[in-house]
Amino acid sequence: MDQPQGHPARVFGVSLLFSALAALGFVFVFGQPASLHLSVHNGLMVGFFFVLSSFGINYQFANRPWPMLLIDGGYHLLQFAAYGLIVGVWPR
Repeated sequence: MDQPQGHPARVFGVSLLFSALAALGFVFVFGQPASLHLSVHNGLMVGFFFVLSSFGINYQFANRPWPMLLIDGGYHLLQFAAYGLIVGVWPR
């Protein structure tokens, strides 16, 4: 934890790039959904079954506490639900 942090602009910029990549991957895999409900459902499923479960595996090997998994994994679960929401309301 004593490692120096990067400059905030760099951290947020790189995070934005990775988020854009994740959103593009989501759209590439699912395309334009038939309904808003299906799109949000897809986002929640990806967030839970792929991202949160992957974090869970890593956190077990790193011996990190469960509350941290719920915070970090929950953030990404909501992130992918938001991707689904945006894709679901995007004009066809």
